[in-house]
Amino acid sequence: MADMARDNEEGGTAILLCLIDCILGCIEGIVEYFNKWAYVYVGLYGYSFIESGKNVLGLFKSRGWNTIVTDNLVESALFFVNVGIGLLTGCIGFILESSFGDMYGVFGDSDKIMGFV
Repeated sequence: MADMARDNEEGGTAILLCLIDCILGCIEGIVEYFNKWAYVYVGLYGYSFIESGKNVLGLFKSRGWNTIVTDNLVESALFFVNVGIGLLTGCIGFILESSFGDMYGVFGDSDKIMGFV
């Protein structure tokens, strides 16, 4: 955006683009400190949230782990583990039902309740 402002021949538009670039840079600088890793840092070391955000960002940059903050692979991995456990449980339930027939006949007319449980 700054290059566009330099290449632009109209003075008013160039100033407007520079102001927008400056405002967005300030917002980006503030927002990057607000991440969930800062909460962990607060819990571990007891710093304030803003200071923890700065420390976490500095730690990740010094270690080259910026992609960990941006890609956040933990939630995706946990989602797939949950789906896998659900599929495994469903398969076990299907095998047991097909092997033993009406397993819930003992409970009488409460099939809906047992299906929910």
